[in-house]
Amino acid sequence: RANSGANTVMSAVSPVRRDDKGGWSPYDNAEAAIAKALPFIKEHEKFVGKAYWDKEGGRWTVGHGHTRIRDAKTGKMRNVTGTDTMDEKTSSALVESIVRHTAAQIYRNQVWSRNVGPDALAAMYDVAYNAGSSIFDEEHSPNLNSEMESADMDFDSIVWDAIPSYRTVGGKVIKGLVNRRNDALELWGPKPEQVAPATAGGNGDTNGGSDAGAS
Repeated sequence: RANSGANTVMSAVSPVRRDDKGGWSPYDNAEAAIAKALPFIKEHEKFVGKAYWDKEGGRWTVGHGHTRIRDAKTGKMRNVTGTDTMDEKTSSALVESIVRHTAAQIYRNQVWSRNVGPDALAAMYDVAYNAGSSIFDEEHSPNLNSEMESADMDFDSIVWDAIPSYRTVGGKVIKGLVNRRNDALELWGPKPEQVAPATAGGNGDTNGGSDAGAS
């Protein structure tokens, strides 16, 4: 189930490269992660054109797991209702909008954007699609952010270990989320080898529904 976000536009995917300080090039890194995350999310959020009641999340849902959509009359984001419908093209565009909104938020955080590779970012974009991009905030994930900010930590390994923890709705472990997180790690490949973190510089509880809306 998706958390809606603002439509932030970036250009086509570029090759990912390390910069001269040993970190990832944030822009290229984000684009590569988006390219990996979009098909993964759409594969797991099976498209449904008519709104249905999601028992686990307790919300009306449509498209690729969307619980919030833009109202055709007012242009504002609102909760999905039981009478809503959505075509696949519109749904896919909303998926990309949400993922790019998440990517833009992470892009401003140098710890994340320079030290976490595209596979790890893609897996976290998928988590954020369910839980909202607030998972990257200190308030919502204090332990994860604290570890990430430690200069001597292996960043990708930290993210790898954190991914399986995002598997609950309302405190209840959801089998589908457990499988999805495992699929994300499988897509990523073997657990990353420890690597030296980049030097400073450069640019810089899954809730089962949509809380962060676009204005």
